[in-house]
Amino acid sequence: MQALLTNRTRIVSTALVAALFSWGFSAQAQTVAGYESLFTGHSFFNPVAMGLEIHPAQAGIADHSQTGVYTGGCRGAPLTLWNDPAHSAALKAELDTGNVELFGMTYHGCAPTTEGYELWFDYALSKNPDTVFFVGVPWPDFPEQNFADAAAYASNWASLYDPLWLPFMDSLLALYPNEEIFSIPYGQAAVELYTLFEAGNLPDVSSLTGAANDALFTDTKGHPGDILVDTAELIWLSAIYGVDLDTYAHDPGYITDIKAIARDIVDAHNPAYNGPQAPPAPAPANMVDNFDGGNTTYPWQENGTWYISGETYNQDDITGYKKAFAGNLAWTDYTFTADMITVSSANPAAGWMANALAFRVSDNQNLYFARLRTDGELELRKTVNGTNTVLASVPTAYSPFVWQSYKIVVSGDSIKVSINNELLIDISDSDHAAGAIGVRTSLSSTSVDNLTVIQPSGC
Repeated sequence: MQALLTNRTRIVSTALVAALFSWGFSAQAQTVAGYESLFTGHSFFNPVAMGLEIHPAQAGIADHSQTGVYTGGCRGAPLTLWNDPAHSAALKAELDTGNVELFGMTYHGCAPTTEGYELWFDYALSKNPDTVFFVGVPWPDFPEQNFADAAAYASNWASLYDPLWLPFMDSLLALYPNEEIFSIPYGQAAVELYTLFEAGNLPDVSSLTGAANDALFTDTKGHPGDILVDTAELIWLSAIYGVDLDTYAHDPGYITDIKAIARDIVDAHNPAYNGPQAPPAPAPANMVDNFDGGNTTYPWQENGTWYISGETYNQDDITGYKKAFAGNLAWTDYTFTADMITVSSANPAAGWMANALAFRVSDNQNLYFARLRTDGELELRKTVNGTNTVLASVPTAYSPFVWQSYKIVVSGDSIKVSINNELLIDISDSDHAAGAIGVRTSLSSTSVDNLTVIQPSGC
């Protein structure tokens, strides 16, 4: 990637300028809290954003709301929106309320640097420092004019999304290491549907280009037909809220199983670029990982920079709150063990600036976690729709600044927490019945080793 320097570092890929997607433009096991959302983009983004609105309530997402500022073509690029007086004023008016929790934008080849995103991120964070951001990545335009067939169309996407787009996202993440920023690859829906159509396996449409209710695209530019919009909406729903599309009761009304197409796209997406409520990628029923050889065999959903070194799993940043989740949302009863040390703390005297093991994780807003504080107090907490509550707290002789062996056993409503095989907490709580596992840091750095999750026989 090449860098163009202005007032701040602006990251730009010359390949993105010339080629990116040809965009020159001539489980819901429980109710989770919805975002107050703001969406803005162009005509390959807007229909999906507007169509999303019907889904959250059907999927059990409480209090989702959304508004949008929509335009077309290059005018929908973040930088162009910032520089346009009318659109900029409309977006800033929404952000000025301080209530926007999720801000979604898209990409256009006319503005291929990070500058526009930085301007909007900075402004949004000045109004609400907890704002979550996503960039929705649309499909390549001119599908018939620029590509010989579905295979060429698919090859174009494959050669550009991972090799070029994700490094662009890395640039944004590096500029905002403490913020939640994720990517939604909803443009891949067009690739999968085009492939099915060409193979004669898309019975819901009769032509590649035509009427919205009977074609994949409505014109040679590549504006979306109904089936493409509806599939992309499902990708957004799962990417933003972690909705299990296999159990989502909504009937899209097609012969083609577009929920399965959307699910497969979300499941295959690199978890390092997923949103805070997206579920961890599926893992085997039992996990055993000592991080030997500098590798882990399990997919982790990470916030911050986590790495394997010295055969331990590590996170060094003590300036924010970091997390890494793995496993299966369907896990119910299990024994979770790990060796862990708080390597450093931003303020050891504060007590809470130490690491924690999380379990029965549904998303970042719903989970349990056990933390050995810097003063030696072991506390068990639960988070329900973002609200944190202390369930138990006991003094111990243990320090988080040396290696300790932790064991957490959950069975039904029972929760037991041990350190070095000493049972310290034994309580009952029923708010979270299932979920994955993870590690959390609070202005602290950590190393983790010898991690296991074992389910009882028959689970």
